[in-house]
Amino acid sequence: MSSVEQHYDQHLAEHYSWLFGGLPERARENRELFDKLGLGSTSKERALDVGAGSGFQSIPLAQLGYAVTAVDLSAKLLEELARNRGDLPIESVRKDILELIPSLPSGAFAVTVCMGDTLTHLGSFGDVQRLLRDVYRVLRPGGTFVIAMRDYTKELRGEDRFIPVRADEHTVFSCFLEYEGDHVRVYDVIHSRSDTGWDMRVSSYKKLRIAPDWLEKRAREIGFDVVSSGATLVLRRR
Repeated sequence: MSSVEQHYDQHLAEHYSWLFGGLPERARENRELFDKLGLGSTSKERALDVGAGSGFQSIPLAQLGYAVTAVDLSAKLLEELARNRGDLPIESVRKDILELIPSLPSGAFAVTVCMGDTLTHLGSFGDVQRLLRDVYRVLRPGGTFVIAMRDYTKELRGEDRFIPVRADEHTVFSCFLEYEGDHVRVYDVIHSRSDTGWDMRVSSYKKLRIAPDWLEKRAREIGFDVVSSGATLVLRRR
């Protein structure tokens, strides 16, 4: 089993954007989401992208007018972001989000986003609550926190634990899930075509099984107002 950082930089990062249909497509989808949420900025406000990856969120936020701080542990994904950001105002920071956010000034950001599976990469429920508190502090009053994550609380059984993700003529990507209490171990299986046939690589790491209603309740306790629930949780700082 790998750490999250090792899993991404040694196994997943080179395929990450491809898995989601490509960076331009995902950036376009998130631009539409942020437009729908009314997150456009005309005053060069700041936005924080927690678990920025290759730029699925950072690029559309910058296109909307924000000066974006993009935080991630994966050097390879941040390098991809740097290659694709052009002249957009995006600052990339390679650091653990639980270490960086406490060092940021209070009330500095109008928007924070934590999307993909970033929240489930945290090691414990205590870490999730700590992140919520830290984000609340760095948001300005009235600021918005957007969270999107997969819900792993429902345990899949038997062959349903084998999940095909994406394939083309060169690469086949699938996952296998193994449940371990509060976590699920995710095995990412990559088959790559070579001159001699197909090669297989496997790496696994753990994700936290966070229930959406638990997360919403913790956010309310910290002081957030819930603007919207569901697959995308939208919170507002009081």
